Amino acid sequence: MDDGIDRRPGIYASVDIGSNSIRLYVGRFSAETLVPVHRALHSVRLGAGLDTTGRLSSERIKAAAETVADYMEQAARLGARWTWVFATEAIRSALNGADALQVMKSRAGQDIQVLSGEEEARLSYIGATRGLDANRDGAGDGLLVMDIGGGSTELGWAEDGRFLSLSIPLGAVRLTERFGGESGSLEHMVAEALSQAVEGGGRSRLPSTRESIGVGGTCTTLAAVDLGLREYLPEKVHGHRMNLERVRELARRLSNPEMVKDPVDGLHPDRADIIGAGATLAYVLLERMGAGSMTASEEDLMAGIIYDRLGS
Repeated sequence: MDDGIDRRPGIYASVDIGSNSIRLYVGRFSAETLVPVHRALHSVRLGAGLDTTGRLSSERIKAAAETVADYMEQAARLGARWTWVFATEAIRSALNGADALQVMKSRAGQDIQVLSGEEEARLSYIGATRGLDANRDGAGDGLLVMDIGGGSTELGWAEDGRFLSLSIPLGAVRLTERFGGESGSLEHMVAEALSQAVEGGGRSRLPSTRESIGVGGTCTTLAAVDLGLREYLPEKVHGHRMNLERVRELARRLSNPEMVKDPVDGLHPDRADIIGAGATLAYVLLERMGAGSMTASEEDLMAGIIYDRLGS
């Protein structure tokens, strides 16, 4: 594989340009395993207004470009041999996504790959299953990885020894903007939106699963709130399991504006306005897929892309 990538053991990094947050992951790769050494997150909310206007705002594009450039510098200071930068739903679906991408590339001095929904699901599956040492060979059935982002949700699972995926154009930011000012049951509205999105994608139903791994800010926040963490501790969140009823209880609690008006242990203030929609989507997905529980994983597509690109 002659692509110029140094695959020796060492430090590697990835940057995720998401609809809600832009994230940096730096890990040490050795003996076919990644160990995180540094993480950073900035809530740029790049996808704000996208569901209404179909476009990304120039101010948020500029903020995203500055964040990506800063993260490239951080990765370099930490000795990263290679840094992969990728974008997801906000860039994929925006009418001015190509222009936004060019601004970010120019500012960061780095190529940026736009992942398809299928590729995003595949990389999340690799990162989560490797991170939890679950179904490492990818051949076992019954395990599904659910990645709830700001603008879309990716599902990845194994069936009859094959990897399958589904990308749904619903996420915490998009649903909040769509239903934030509506009266009525958020659970019902999210369920209806999910049905329409799945049918619009040409499927009659969601996949079935016995157990789910949840990645992304919504799922890890649910774990942090369930644990009552006053200080966010990734090592506590990673591997934390919640049954379906507990996810529903948390979703209902976090969907109540009165409950999140004051600080909630485990909930970052930047996520308070979107966690209700995200948590409700998590519950509705789990319930419809027949999953009895969800295990949160800190390792996701950011680790997945490093494993994949290193051929590990």
